[in-house]
Amino acid sequence: MSLISNFFKATVLSRNGVVVALLVAVTSYGLGVYARPTESTTEFNAARAVTDLQCVGWNTTGPTPRQRLIVGNGSSLVDGDTVDVSIGERMKALVPGASRETDLKSGDFKRISAEGDSANRIAALMTAQRSSGAGAGLAVDACRTPGQEWWFAGINTQAGYSAYLVLSNPDNADTVATLTAFTGDGETSMTEFHRVLVPAQGLKLVDITRAVPGEKSVALRVHVVDGRVTASVQTEVVDGVSQLGRTFNMPVESLSTHAVIVGIRDGIQSPLLHLVSPTEDAIASVILHTPDGSFPLSDATDMNLDAGVVKTIDLTDVIENSKASIEISSDQPMLASVSLFTRIGGLRDYQVLSSQAPLLRGAVTMIPSELKLAGLQALALTDSKVTVTAFVGGEQQWQNVTTVHEGEVAALRLDDRRETGMVLVISSDEPQVYVTMWLEDKTSRGSYSAATALLDPSSQTVSGVRLMLRTS
Repeated sequence: MSLISNFFKATVLSRNGVVVALLVAVTSYGLGVYARPTESTTEFNAARAVTDLQCVGWNTTGPTPRQRLIVGNGSSLVDGDTVDVSIGERMKALVPGASRETDLKSGDFKRISAEGDSANRIAALMTAQRSSGAGAGLAVDACRTPGQEWWFAGINTQAGYSAYLVLSNPDNADTVATLTAFTGDGETSMTEFHRVLVPAQGLKLVDITRAVPGEKSVALRVHVVDGRVTASVQTEVVDGVSQLGRTFNMPVESLSTHAVIVGIRDGIQSPLLHLVSPTEDAIASVILHTPDGSFPLSDATDMNLDAGVVKTIDLTDVIENSKASIEISSDQPMLASVSLFTRIGGLRDYQVLSSQAPLLRGAVTMIPSELKLAGLQALALTDSKVTVTAFVGGEQQWQNVTTVHEGEVAALRLDDRRETGMVLVISSDEPQVYVTMWLEDKTSRGSYSAATALLDPSSQTVSGVRLMLRTS
């Protein structure tokens, strides 16, 4: 029997899916009894954790990068289960501490599905890399559960930047997404792109540089009423004929009065903070966290944010080539991101870091092929012990513990053994810990790099039921 039938995907995986499934089952059973069938079978299984991820490949009109998808099982070797994971059209068995990698085509997306007690420890990463020539650069992003609302900040649509919004619809019915843009002039019309149709089990590509041209900083809201989508913003940068990298803009599912952005590494250029309070005037303050301590930004303390107006703050003078993280507090829900260029050797690469959620149960990540794990950067809002455990093929390789003090930016301790396909499980004794991973594509001229905020896999699962109805 399949994981969840196509008919029930849109309902069972929605917020009220369990209730809908129960109503359908009870009604069907009642009709079966009333009709006095010769045979009737009704079976319910209790609600179980279900992983239903969308992996949206790189979708631009330029040169196609090499794309890979890696899926890992971070459940415990002691009491975790082997999980049957559906990766696109194929079913793969993943033992605890093991991973699988496959190609991901441009202009397509793959679905990752699993269920059971260990489903909430399944994680998936996508990579898009090109080491030379046009379209060179590295971008990494996590696969995410489809939803009805997505937010993006730090989108640049000036000359030299290409920015595309890619919407994927996993369900069997078309859906309509409403797009709202915000710039330094406030809420801005998206003209014919205000409402876009996303076809059933298909993709919709929107050129943001055409919809909102010539803007240094654009924030974007994607809203769906009937249905679900996964949203991805993909950006490439050139300076004349020089390629300056690519990045996925990490989405935010909901606005918050408290935002944390972790992972600003040393050796960066042109760091820019993007802030917007979409609906109400707000008063916000920014705190900079570094390895040497935390301090408020004097020019960004109790500052006014006009409703819907994007504000940018140049961080070049305050970061001073040091690792850093940003914390923003506001009296109204807001959105934040940091855009920057990395320079490693003779190569530059573009990156946008968005506000991220803290790890509750922990995080699971993997090391993709052809890439080097450059480090894991953490910020803790309370003193915490953070443990990194590495597995290959279901066997533990090493484990390291790092004490991260309150407000401190720390590099988590890692072993020199960092193999392709390695599954890394990050756990903490306190819940207020944020972690970002940096990967590098090394070449003879330097390295392209990319960061991805680590997600708690349990936050990407939903409750579902399996049901079977048979009448004749």
